[in-house]
Amino acid sequence: MNESGADGQLLMDRDGVPLSTAIALLRSELAEAIDAGREAGVRFVAESIELELEMVIKDVRKVDGKLSLWRVLSAGGSKQYESGAKHRLKLVLKPRDTVLSPDEETLIGDD
Repeated sequence: MNESGADGQLLMDRDGVPLSTAIALLRSELAEAIDAGREAGVRFVAESIELELEMVIKDVRKVDGKLSLWRVLSAGGSKQYESGAKHRLKLVLKPRDTVLSPDEETLIGDD
C-alpha cells in the first residue's frame, strides 16, 4: 500500500519500489502535467528534475534452540540480530519531449 507523507513524499509499502517503477511514476506525472498545461496562460520549462531515493539494506540473523527430555519437558528460545544501513541516491534528470524538435522546450503546467 502506498501512502503520502505530510511533506508530500510518496511512502511505499514495506517491500519498497524498484527504480524502474519510480521513474515510470515520474514519467507519468510529467506527462500529465504537460497535458494539463497545454492551454494554461502560465507554463514552466523543466530544465532538470532531481529524484531522491532512500534505500535501506538490512541484515537479519536469527538463532533458534530447543531442548527436549523424554517428550515430557522441553525448553527453547530464540534470538534475533538485526543491522542495517541507509543509502541516499540522488538522480538529476533532464526531460526530453520526443514529440518536439530538439530546439523546442517542453512546457509544463501544474494541475
